[in-house]
Amino acid sequence: MGQSTTALIVTKDPALARQVRRLVRTWGISLASARGLDEARGIMANARNSPQIILVDAETLDCNPVAFAAQLPHRSRPLIIVQPGRERCTKEQLLAAGYRAVLRSWNTPEIYSAIFEPLTEDTAANATRLSSPVVGRRRFEPAILLTGGLEVAMRVAETTLQRAGYRVVTRTDSEEALHALQTEQFSAFVIGSGLRNRSALELVQLYRSMCSSGLKAVPVLMLTADTQRAHHQACLDAGADRCLTVPYHPWELLHAVAALAPVPWRDRGSG
Repeated sequence: MGQSTTALIVTKDPALARQVRRLVRTWGISLASARGLDEARGIMANARNSPQIILVDAETLDCNPVAFAAQLPHRSRPLIIVQPGRERCTKEQLLAAGYRAVLRSWNTPEIYSAIFEPLTEDTAANATRLSSPVVGRRRFEPAILLTGGLEVAMRVAETTLQRAGYRVVTRTDSEEALHALQTEQFSAFVIGSGLRNRSALELVQLYRSMCSSGLKAVPVLMLTADTQRAHHQACLDAGADRCLTVPYHPWELLHAVAALAPVPWRDRGSG
């Protein structure tokens, strides 16, 4: 899938840097930190480990955020700024300066969306008015196979994953799911309940048996309404890599999938 993704956080708050580092690590992203503009420029000048994403803490930034963006090299990479308190600049000013996203908090789902989702309509409209392409647009495109027989649960999971940027292939029949795994490439296999033909446990057991016979294996996440520890252990023993109890918060699903299948960046238009 390519080289791992690297990011940079610009903040004078070491506790915040540690918090964000732990967070993005679950998404397969390594994080460096800088205290200000000069240090950030030095890190970005390192061709081997130059960060692909820049997170900016507006509260501790040692200069105006617009001036900060203007003085960074390679401004095509995504710039994300968080200003929880007093607005140093308006959202419109920051988008025009080249920031991809302007957030009001370090809320986990917001950070995830800002990093992985395509440009918002507001940002995209703003970008078309600029004389140069300062707002970088990148994508990541893993495919997730989602299978289960409960229509509402499938629709919720599919929508959640798609909004985070994943391409989702759904199959309600276990035989169709196994055929898809043999003919297409996926980054993860998410199994829900209510399957036709066989149970979720039987499906993951059969899939792991096929993998031992030469089929390329991908991580398996099982969604289950059974909260008993013994059932979760049975899922893991059958071949699942992780279990998630239903109902779940949408972010829990995103976190579980990202932990199993970290995703590198790809430039739009690259091969």
